[in-house]
Amino acid sequence: MVAESLNHQIEETVSLLKAGEFNKAALILNPLQKSYPDNAEITNLLGYIALQKGDVSDAASLFEKATKKSPSSVGYFSNFGAALLELKQNRAACDAFSKACSLQPDNPLLIENLTTAFLRSGRFEKALELLNTHKEMVENKLTLQTQKGAALSGLERYVEAQACLENVISKSPIDMDARVNLSVCYNEQGDYLKALTVITQMFLQIAWFAEKLGSKGQTDLDQCC
Repeated sequence: MVAESLNHQIEETVSLLKAGEFNKAALILNPLQKSYPDNAEITNLLGYIALQKGDVSDAASLFEKATKKSPSSVGYFSNFGAALLELKQNRAACDAFSKACSLQPDNPLLIENLTTAFLRSGRFEKALELLNTHKEMVENKLTLQTQKGAALSGLERYVEAQACLENVISKSPIDMDARVNLSVCYNEQGDYLKALTVITQMFLQIAWFAEKLGSKGQTDLDQCC
């Protein structure tokens, strides 16, 4: 009976969080945490509230506590890693996401997050090694291909990086990350004109896409009215 009541209250707070009612959710969770100090989900949800309020340091602390209370939860380690990335504690984020990936090794989002942490901490070899162990996943996900290009560029393997990033842009012309990384790649090789061209083309593509969306939105609005 007690467990059912607790689960009901947690479900209620999740609904409040989805509705953006963070203060109301906290009013339920704070007393629950005192009554159930070992409950990892309560701690995790309080971490989520802190993160949404911009208290990233508090959020990271709460997420870390949740991982210690429930060391087999992928979500808690993922949340902890995300908070650490916001705090620019990239090495620690690598550890958190590595743990999450060890628990769920075929999750594309976790692979992407761990790769991001490797790239931000300058560990390009580790990023490339990770992506190369998930070749099929990389082939089916453009964001991972962009990350591979960034890793290759970081390792000064510019020809391979260009090929990888140009392939992404051919499939997704407004991919800003791919264009920025390709521009950096050209810049590092001293080809400043190409670097500038890539960025200019990006803004032109965005402007064209925004114009199309604006035009379509106006048409839809007219039809609705």
